[in-house]
Amino acid sequence: MPRFVAPAVLIDRRPPVIELRERLLGDLVVGARSQSAVATLVDRRTRYPHLVLLPERARRSLTWDQGSEMARHHGLAPYFIDGIFFARPASPWERRTNEHTSGLIRQHLPKHTNLPLHTADELRSIERRLNNRPAKD
Repeated sequence: MPRFVAPAVLIDRRPPVIELRERLLGDLVVGARSQSAVATLVDRRTRYPHLVLLPERARRSLTWDQGSEMARHHGLAPYFIDGIFFARPASPWERRTNEHTSGLIRQHLPKHTNLPLHTADELRSIERRLNNRPAKD
């Protein structure tokens, strides 16, 4: 049975500014035995993913799924001006851009990958491949 984050502020409590599509969406791609992770941030305007540590411009708000990897989200909350928010349990459609992007990233970083073996340059290379792939008509 999945473990969900609680208590959490749900996605519908985010401030209206988030709907302007000026913010990044965040997720984690978790590695082998949940011992490592790569933060994935998706620009809501361009849909370009960024595989980076949390940069200053990302420290406004984040909306996550209710995975157990965010069980200690309260420790991160002070770093985000507008807060950390969560989709409802078992509701991936509330974060469809991140779910789609995570699927694309998993083509390059499959589950059970030892993520610390990938250098920042390798992550940038994956990011470039994703951001420069042909768009659907």
